[in-house]
Amino acid sequence: MSVSELVLSLEAIDPSLLDRDGVNAALCSAARIHSWLEVKQAHLVRRLKALAEASACVVPEADIAAATRTSRGDAERMSKRADALGALPEIESALSTGQLSASHVDALARTMRDLTPEQRTLFAAQGAQHATIAQRSTPEQFARYLRREAQRFSKRAGEDRLIQQRKNSGVRWWLDSDTGMWVLRAELDPETGLIMQGRLENAVDTLFRSGIPDTCPSGHGQQAHLRGLAFVQLTSHGPHCDTGSGLGERRIDQPDRRFEVSIVIDLETLRHGLHEHSLIDNGNGADLPVESYRRMACSAALIPVVLNSAGVVLDQGREIRLANRAQRRALRAMYATCALPDCTVRSKYCEPHHIVWWQHNGATDLDNLLPLCSRHHHSVHEGGWQLAMGPDRSLTITYPNGEQRITGPPSLRRER
Repeated sequence: MSVSELVLSLEAIDPSLLDRDGVNAALCSAARIHSWLEVKQAHLVRRLKALAEASACVVPEADIAAATRTSRGDAERMSKRADALGALPEIESALSTGQLSASHVDALARTMRDLTPEQRTLFAAQGAQHATIAQRSTPEQFARYLRREAQRFSKRAGEDRLIQQRKNSGVRWWLDSDTGMWVLRAELDPETGLIMQGRLENAVDTLFRSGIPDTCPSGHGQQAHLRGLAFVQLTSHGPHCDTGSGLGERRIDQPDRRFEVSIVIDLETLRHGLHEHSLIDNGNGADLPVESYRRMACSAALIPVVLNSAGVVLDQGREIRLANRAQRRALRAMYATCALPDCTVRSKYCEPHHIVWWQHNGATDLDNLLPLCSRHHHSVHEGGWQLAMGPDRSLTITYPNGEQRITGPPSLRRER
């Protein structure tokens, strides 16, 4: 349908009469119209800039803000978006047909802002590749891809950014007047943050391997509570640490400050730096230069993981009844996020699910385990969703209404 036909169809719709499929179809139409408007707007902004070159009386950002009744900041973003689209016509074409969103273009504009003119030219020459990646990525995934590509053009870019982030690191604390809680806020560079995350996770595993306190909350607050207790343990300098939650005092004469960071990275990138098909996943989306991973390799426990061409981990532990650490590492290496399509919950925050349920005699073998977020775990156990997994870990999802959806192997879903 043309854009004018989409507008007419939306105008004739009564949203109160739509079912779920109807609402989703209408939202798709609205997104297509919005994307078309973004491209038209970019054309107009570029024309305004051309007029500004001929007349000093024309101030593009001021005119944009006045005409669109937006702020000067919004006008500047619109201007940068127009420049980015003008430099990469492949992205503009994908946006005009609704295959991308304005958020994808904003990520592109932020990346191009930090490149030199020569680097922008080289970057724009790969417009077709960028457009292909963008169409199968969320805006957040596309932004990470662009940052890595920018680092390939400027090997110092990642290190320079990390140096500035270290300068911006800091810790603040205050007493919350409403809850009476002492609040600590730390902003750390991503390398330091990844190390701290590893230490906290190691401390949680050490402290609560045999059980958690009876007073620990259930649900989403549980892990935050346990991490809080682990943080107290790591920062205590006394001979004992009172966990404050029914565990009593635990001996910590020598606090365990080791850390383990499980990172999925291809050998070529680790040895020689970023390349066109680099694969890096540190589990939390932190944007780090390759040099950071090399530094961490000196002090963190390295987790070697071998994957086959389908992205399936080979030969990890299968002998323990409950999913063990090796199996959880293997799942994390294969899946960046929850295994169900379109879910963005990182796999490290997911629960190992038995494809053939344990109560149905399913074994805790790796080829029977799949990482599912809490919501999708409930959908399977209580919502009637049925899962079947092939040898290459392709997944067939059968919904309660009988509809099916089939995914490819993990290598097709992991972000590159």
